[in-house]
Amino acid sequence: MPSIAEQAVDVLRRRQIALSRGLSSAQLETIQARYELEFSAEHAEFLRLAVPRGRGWPRWDVVVTELEAGPGLGTDSGLGVNDGAELGLGVDPGAGPGLGVDSSADAVAAVIAGQASKELLSWLRRPVDGVLFDVLRNGFWPRSWGTRPVEVAAARAKALEFLAAVPVLIPVYGHRYLPSGRGRGPAPVLSVVQTDVVEYGRNLADYVGNEFGGRESHRDAVVTNGPPTGESRVRVPFWSALAAGAGDSDL
Repeated sequence: MPSIAEQAVDVLRRRQIALSRGLSSAQLETIQARYELEFSAEHAEFLRLAVPRGRGWPRWDVVVTELEAGPGLGTDSGLGVNDGAELGLGVDPGAGPGLGVDSSADAVAAVIAGQASKELLSWLRRPVDGVLFDVLRNGFWPRSWGTRPVEVAAARAKALEFLAAVPVLIPVYGHRYLPSGRGRGPAPVLSVVQTDVVEYGRNLADYVGNEFGGRESHRDAVVTNGPPTGESRVRVPFWSALAAGAGDSDL
């Protein structure tokens, strides 16, 4: 039986999504070391098989070319957060950052400018930035965080302490993410916009089928395509609770 990653790539090929040659294990290691993250097993296999191209897809191949080109190209590695006011919120769910360069000329231009690495960093920061936006602007404050400081700066600092412990999310497409890290089994793909989190597939293959395979409704698919009988659903700390509809008092 094909692996989760193989099933996902097969759907993309059948839907005629442009694909570039996959990354080597060494190239994946370069990205992981540079951004201090760890691809899940199925995410890593997916990117070894192929790198999707087009608007909304992270251009991992361009990113690794920039990194291999040496210092000076997108070298800010910290996954710190921005002030929520700087976020590009309320955008087209499928759009994501503008890494969807299709032509080789665009790819060369992106490498010269260091654009892909910089935009990937922004993409990686976006989930936590979005939560922080709701902390600062919309009153979000989980009960488990304790009493909210009155001063805005103190509330921001305390929120960041807690958010530093949540799993890093790695972009798949637009604002659809897989969690960083191995060992938890095939993880769900999460759609994340601030604290509005939706599970768009129980794993990468399920997600690609929902997003690109012509299924009628993503949200219906979330309900109908649960884990097979006897298989427990993988939970991603903090993010899965938001996807399940947890409010401040439940977190």
